Amino acid sequence: MTTPSLYVFFDPNCPFSAKLWQRQVGGKPFADVPAVWIPVTYLEQSSLGKGAALLRASSMEELAHNFRDANIEYRQGAVTAVAPTDAERLALGRSKAVWLKLGSATPMLVYRSKSGGAHAYRRGPPVDKTAEFLSQIAPSRLDGYLQK
Repeated sequence: MTTPSLYVFFDPNCPFSAKLWQRQVGGKPFADVPAVWIPVTYLEQSSLGKGAALLRASSMEELAHNFRDANIEYRQGAVTAVAPTDAERLALGRSKAVWLKLGSATPMLVYRSKSGGAHAYRRGPPVDKTAEFLSQIAPSRLDGYLQK
């Protein structure tokens, strides 16, 4: 079991988030670097309902569908919006509060580097710098404990 080293804040309708997802490395968004995708909702009126749908599904397949089949030109993720519950609104609100403190761009990648520093990367690395970016991410400090 591997714990996350990378946290990705995204809006379900964000075209930059969709493009980041579609930029696969070894068939995965970030190669073998474990990532947690955290929805924040601000871009479009449907973002709240789509964020709630992704929380409810709790599925990488649904997240992949949202970005793979997104209409980038019209800033629309592919997942169908749902009416959010109070708990989903609260969770999305808390994520958004953290995201706002970090700088409020999507996608926003937050990670710990191998040198130990915590970093936030707005919009993601340029395509030609993706491998370099991934090589800077430190493995989680819990990995050794969880593998025993």
